[in-house]
Amino acid sequence: MLCQSDLQHLGNDFKVAATIFQTLIQSAGVVRVIVDGLDEIELVQRSRLIKELVRLSGECDECHILLTSRAESDISRDLDDRTTDLQVDKNNAGSIQTFIDQTIREWFEERDFIPEVQHQIRGWAASLASRAKAMVGYYSRLMHLKIPKEPGLLARYLAGLDVPHHR
Repeated sequence: MLCQSDLQHLGNDFKVAATIFQTLIQSAGVVRVIVDGLDEIELVQRSRLIKELVRLSGECDECHILLTSRAESDISRDLDDRTTDLQVDKNNAGSIQTFIDQTIREWFEERDFIPEVQHQIRGWAASLASRAKAMVGYYSRLMHLKIPKEPGLLARYLAGLDVPHHR
């Protein structure tokens, strides 16, 4: 796919990049996209990114998007009630780590990652809970694409309750 694309325009043309990204997602099966620190992206660019992710959410059946951000009115406006919002603070570090570990375990069960890749992914995820707990007002926005929203599911994970496996 990428080889057949006009790579000269990939870095300069948002639509070309978005089209290639959508094609990759649609051909990959179940995909998880994480955008961390959405509030740190320049306002115009993040609005454009959010609108593209919302568009993709209507077209990509098996893509799950996790957006993390501090509370910002423009982000809430652009997402327009299409997300489940969770405020994460330092009191939830253990539950956050449990959620991360379970999510990664489920992901590894769905995919056939070689051990080296699994180790690398675990390494990247290791500090997520500690980074989240240090930021009061840190929000997670979970966008389920064409999957019925279960607003209480992540909240129950973060509260440390035992939650059965959902798909």
